[in-house]
Amino acid sequence: MLGTATDQERQEVECMMHIYPEIYAHFEELEAAMQGFAEALATPPRAEVRKRVLELISATPQDGEQEATPTVSIAPAPTGRLRYLSAAASAAAVILAVLWFNTRQSEEATTAQLAELQERQERNQSYTSALEDSTSKLTSERDQERKINAVLADAATRRVALDPVQPGTQATVAVFWNTDNHAVLLQVESLPPVPEGKQYQLWAIVDGAPTDMGMLALDLTSDAVVEMPYQVQGAQAFAITLEEAGGSPTPNLDALAVLGNV
Repeated sequence: MLGTATDQERQEVECMMHIYPEIYAHFEELEAAMQGFAEALATPPRAEVRKRVLELISATPQDGEQEATPTVSIAPAPTGRLRYLSAAASAAAVILAVLWFNTRQSEEATTAQLAELQERQERNQSYTSALEDSTSKLTSERDQERKINAVLADAATRRVALDPVQPGTQATVAVFWNTDNHAVLLQVESLPPVPEGKQYQLWAIVDGAPTDMGMLALDLTSDAVVEMPYQVQGAQAFAITLEEAGGSPTPNLDALAVLGNV
């Protein structure tokens, strides 16, 4: 089928067929179609030519005779329409190969662009999620700071200074207790260092009995005012003991660090 194509066109098609099996399959389909066209448009031999051929066949030597038999080739010359169809098919094969190749490249480029867009979207989602977390944390910290400032500014809030129990110990601690809403705030300016495996615990003395008010954070910032997790009514005093990490249900009075009466 490529007989009417130029050398360059034939080389391009053959190259494409070697690289891409799909083009080779389409080429075989076109070649089969061209064969069908050739058979449909073939011109039958004239009567006198047919007669001459039959006479030559009859004159063929029999019983092993070696006499040379002339050979007659009957190959109808392609008509103008057949030549046109052959050239059109060759051009179609080249166009098909080029179009298929361009489509393949376009699909690969589109796939790469989609992958890049998806990756960019995932990065944006990750950034958005981190930004939302940071915003939520800042909002929570701001709300907590406003709540603490409101308690400190409330006339019902009493400041209780906690003094060291052991002689020669340096400690500066204050409790802010609101007698109306029973909130308890703690400010630690200084306490002796915490040994490994130990943690400070705050207590409120109510009717002579200790009540757990929560653990002090190991990384508590100096001068920071923090809200304790529990509230209390009728507190008579506040104290801090050094307990095992995680706290204790009852205070270790031998490890009493600071104490202050309301």
